Amino acid sequence: MISKREYARRRRDLMAMMEPNSIAVVACAPEKIRSKDTHYAYKQNTNLSYLCGFHEPGSVLVLIPGRVLGEFVLFCRDKDIVRETWDGYREGPEGAVAHFAANDAFPIDDIDDILPGMLEGQEPSVLCDRQGCTV
Repeated sequence: MISKREYARRRRDLMAMMEPNSIAVVACAPEKIRSKDTHYAYKQNTNLSYLCGFHEPGSVLVLIPGRVLGEFVLFCRDKDIVRETWDGYREGPEGAVAHFAANDAFPIDDIDDILPGMLEGQEPSVLCDRQGCTV
């Protein structure tokens, strides 16, 4: 099992390569539907997994070097006991902070309201998608 300290080192190494006033946004891999109501086993985006170990769909990792309120922000699905019955356990924003050492965590449904404010004054430095990351 990879330690929180190792994940923190990986994030620090990436942020050390980033330009001043830059931001890294890493989105999760999409869920894949096999047929109607059957999904393939979920496989997280390897970049997101490498940087924090968070393996849930519906998540976005944001790194903002020098951010006063914390450099590591994670957007993820809210806790929902009913959905967890069908889809499996969810950490929720509280679990993201407690178990994955995120400085801040927010519900993924709030990303359209919160992320634009984080992007103000920042230059994109690392862009990650399903094909990988580019610096």
